[in-house]
Amino acid sequence: MITRYPIAIWLQDQAAPVAAANFDHDDVRQEGTWTYRPDYLARDDAFALDPLFLPLVPRVLSTRHQDGWFGVLVDAGPGHFGERLWRQRLGYAPHRGELLSRIDANGSGAVLVGELTASRLRPPPTLRDVQHRASSILDGESGQDGNADFISALTLSPTTGGAKPKIDLLDDAGHPIIAKFSDVGDAPSLPRVEAAAMAVTAACGIATERPSIAVFEGRHARREALVQPRFDREMRGDHIVRHAYASGFTVLNLSTGNEPHASYTALSHELGRWCARGAHPEHAHAQRRELWRRIVLNALIGNSDDHPRNIAVIRRAGLWQLAPAFDLVPFSRAPDQQCSLRMAYDRSGMLQRVTADDLVAAAPLYLWDRRHAQAELQRMAAIVASQFESALRRWQVPDAEIRVRMSAITLAVAIHSAQGAT
Repeated sequence: MITRYPIAIWLQDQAAPVAAANFDHDDVRQEGTWTYRPDYLARDDAFALDPLFLPLVPRVLSTRHQDGWFGVLVDAGPGHFGERLWRQRLGYAPHRGELLSRIDANGSGAVLVGELTASRLRPPPTLRDVQHRASSILDGESGQDGNADFISALTLSPTTGGAKPKIDLLDDAGHPIIAKFSDVGDAPSLPRVEAAAMAVTAACGIATERPSIAVFEGRHARREALVQPRFDREMRGDHIVRHAYASGFTVLNLSTGNEPHASYTALSHELGRWCARGAHPEHAHAQRRELWRRIVLNALIGNSDDHPRNIAVIRRAGLWQLAPAFDLVPFSRAPDQQCSLRMAYDRSGMLQRVTADDLVAAAPLYLWDRRHAQAELQRMAAIVASQFESALRRWQVPDAEIRVRMSAITLAVAIHSAQGAT
């Protein structure tokens, strides 16, 4: 069976989307085909959602990756948590096409799959409204499975990707934000821990959104969420514009995430191809150098959840670039446990364990010379080692949790201590 899905795209600086393409999915062959509309191709402001696999050409483009779905379409979906809630709500596991064509137009990036209806374009609720609704739900809560059931009880339909419970909202000024909750098994203070990690990330000079903590409470129950502005949305005057988005999973053209080229090394190469489109070569070089700093950051704060969907590119001012850092969670480790990353970062494409020497040795792959890389590693390590604990305290993380999370930054402390001893 072949199903056709119209595709709408938000163009740069435009508040409303335009019809851009048709996507046909063959459920039997697990193949998808994409055809740009002639009127879209004729526009001066048309752009390719994926410059490598969906170029602006007047011919049929096809894929069998991810069961026949182009990565930028999957990225616009609700992710594992949202899929879980939709299965619960519908009583069955919806086909990806059904899911993408059901959700509101609040997914990641600047693309909408399916019919463009007024109901799908409705804005998300405000944080204040949801906090008000939450109070009665929490007062009557019993036997619910953590924040997943809490969000389900709010009758919200998550559209932004990710594994954690997450909802799309507006702040009091109408700016798009995301509220991210801890999941079952997580420490209740996880939103505050992540906020502290984001503060240290910003201190290192790496772009990230400014976090805050939202409280949802009734008379006898209380929930907290990490709130951050959406980096794929921006206010322009009185309207919201959208920036196209592609996860590292899509940039790497992965199908399962277990492929040998699911590595930082390969991502650096692909960033060079994505970010060079329409740009001066230095722009792409800068993105590759920044990628090495993201690798270093993850190692220094002990974030081992750095899988390909937890890094992304966005298109701003006509250029693809790394999105601000997100999903930064320091994981505790045993004293004798060596720091490691989810993706390999060396020339062999196999090295995941992290040492200071290995990070510097790999730096030329990301267009750093070793002397400057060594200095940058030491600078960032000093910031993490000296500011992480105070950031945790500033975000009111409990003392017991601080002791646990400090074990995540042992590499930063070791590098900083060695520098001080020389």
